[in-house]
Amino acid sequence: MTRKLKALGLALIAVLALGGLTAVGAGANHIDSGVAAGGITHITGGQIGVNQFDTPVGPIICGEAKFDATFPGNTKPNGITLKPTYNNCNAFGFPAQIDTNGCGIMLTTPTGVNPFDTDHFDAVTHFECGGGGGPIQITVGEPVQCTIDIFPGTPTNPTTDLVNNTMAAPWDITLKWTLEGIHYSTTPAHGSPCGTAGTMKYTGEVTLRAFADAAHMAPVPLWIT
Repeated sequence: MTRKLKALGLALIAVLALGGLTAVGAGANHIDSGVAAGGITHITGGQIGVNQFDTPVGPIICGEAKFDATFPGNTKPNGITLKPTYNNCNAFGFPAQIDTNGCGIMLTTPTGVNPFDTDHFDAVTHFECGGGGGPIQITVGEPVQCTIDIFPGTPTNPTTDLVNNTMAAPWDITLKWTLEGIHYSTTPAHGSPCGTAGTMKYTGEVTLRAFADAAHMAPVPLWIT
């Protein structure tokens, strides 16, 4: 009898464990913050080191790359769109300006990379331009030598890595992207420092932090569940 009860107990534990794994796999992850119910979560991110675009004719690097987003309340399902701002840029040895023209970088619903790891996630990434905006335009040179246009779309390699940084106070999220196969066009089409139409790569890391106010004076925890 004792052996039967023990066997039944082990079987029950196995069933519960499998059920738990199924729940983790099936549940949709979301971004959470420490903002009070009814408030607004303000997210801002600064680059760690350098975020850059790499093209066949050289890199495009900016001294400042900033990313902002807001959402109502303290839980954001279905991913998030970050609105970038770039300043102090250089492209192929020329001063450059990046105008996002209403476009953003959309991270879809984060997906856990391991059911036993609650801090590491992946998200598919898209360049999107809402309300008829866009494209993202990079103007190279003073006077202007050429321009590069990045239109809405999904890179060939669209994965962004997201990590909960629970050692920070308050918690924040580290974002790392290695986006390859971003299509762009150039004006003029030939014979300029911008080269010709093709694909580029976008790499870098960002720390995303959350605040309970638009002035970014009241920091709150930010994490993915």
